[in-house]
Amino acid sequence: MIINIYGTPIAQPRYHTGKGFSYIRKTSKGKQHPIIGFKERIYWACFNAVRDLDHYPLKGGVYVELDFIFKRHKGIPKNQKYKTTKPDRDNLDKAVLDAMNGIIYVDDAQVCDGPIRKLWGDEAQVIIKIEAIDD
Repeated sequence: MIINIYGTPIAQPRYHTGKGFSYIRKTSKGKQHPIIGFKERIYWACFNAVRDLDHYPLKGGVYVELDFIFKRHKGIPKNQKYKTTKPDRDNLDKAVLDAMNGIIYVDDAQVCDGPIRKLWGDEAQVIIKIEAIDD
């Protein structure tokens, strides 16, 4: 199954702790962090992709291939394929895998294989390829 989510990929921010609970800091202007909206878009795209399928959420091992495509701006040469600057690849991965919990698979700990790429492209998006792994 392949799912596309259009818009700029957003990395999972670091959680902060205080007074006995964890939280994501709001932006400097006091607004909700953009990761919340990004995860909601992923959630609903996945929900709509599997809502009529009986075998989801997957129970065994899962292969997830993630392509994070960032819009190429004027300063990036056309021959440069990979994005080598922030955000970090592992934080992008964490945001997407967390958002798919309970819909694509029971828990993101089931994801045991699959590449993660940060690429430049004409349109910002996340391309998710999901397959069940048969043991």
